Amino acid sequence: MLKQNPMKIKFLFIIILIIIFNSCNKRTEIVKRTETKLFGDSLKIDYTIIGDTIYQKRTDLKGTKNDGFDDSYDVKSVWKTLKTSELNCAKKIKISKKQLDYIFCLDDILKLTKKQLNNRTEIKWNEKNIQNLYSELQQIKNAELDTISSTNYYMIYYFVRNAKVFIYDQNTKSNISNIRVEKYETTFSGGHIYYLINKKTDTIAKYNLNDWIK
Repeated sequence: MLKQNPMKIKFLFIIILIIIFNSCNKRTEIVKRTETKLFGDSLKIDYTIIGDTIYQKRTDLKGTKNDGFDDSYDVKSVWKTLKTSELNCAKKIKISKKQLDYIFCLDDILKLTKKQLNNRTEIKWNEKNIQNLYSELQQIKNAELDTISSTNYYMIYYFVRNAKVFIYDQNTKSNISNIRVEKYETTFSGGHIYYLINKKTDTIAKYNLNDWIK
């Protein structure tokens, strides 16, 4: 039986490690690209796209020449995709709004609502409504109430961002499979845009929720 050279084996092992490391680096490399689009003679948008982040430089080509106002500004958008899922929990809660059923695990919603009571981060969801919701959720848990009275969009999409959710569209009789979320920010406003997409990649609904404005 031929003896194997330990040095050759060690050298070969190092080469394999280098190949694997370089391959991983290539896969995780963030690609940056730029492009410019013109919209008639009034608007130019310069896009810089880095991974899931898009920077827009929106230039009002007419500027102050015609109306005395320059509508140029910058936008930063960070994109992510949320997946809906089948829920595995003892008790669920359904919130229906505009022909869409949002279904969550009751315990998840209770925890998130209590978290907002202790440290409110959702500006458009006031303290009184949070307190009312928490009280109603407790009643539902104790089988004293069937549904909640409040269906604030900011409340619903706070839950969508932070908990497992199943969404059913009553109009198309289909389930929502993906939620594309754009978190945008300008110098004067910020918020989230939600695109609800079914398995056929059709956009079922779009909601632009402005969180703050100067």
